[in-house]
Amino acid sequence: MYKKLGEKEAALADYCKALEINSDYTLVYYNRGNLYKDTDKKEAALADYNKAIELNPNYVDAYNNRGLLYQSMKKYDKALADYEKAIEIKPNEAQVYNNRGVLYRNMKKYDKALADYNKALEINPNYELAKNNIKNLENLGDS
Repeated sequence: MYKKLGEKEAALADYCKALEINSDYTLVYYNRGNLYKDTDKKEAALADYNKAIELNPNYVDAYNNRGLLYQSMKKYDKALADYEKAIEIKPNEAQVYNNRGVLYRNMKKYDKALADYNKALEINPNYELAKNNIKNLENLGDS
């Protein structure tokens, strides 16, 4: 709630308090990891995503967001492993295919990027971000 209002310090305090009460609260680690990621505290975010995954090894969103974090850190192999694990757990998650497509684009593997964007659209034909990413990829070819 606070995070959406921009009161990140209050949100962080609440997440920490919740973990004092219950140190196995997977969702709190995930949400606090998101908060840390949003405030560019990458190592703290990574630690929280790792803990969320340790507590729930099938937590697709945690793998996806840790993949995004690794991608921002240019740790592409680790990002790819997280996206692949997320897809293994939940093969019909359009967002993960889109994010892996962005990773492939950053790695200059354009055919794989396009395949992932198309897979995201196959799962969700209204996924505007994937449509936009395809256009951006096509524009790359035009330059």
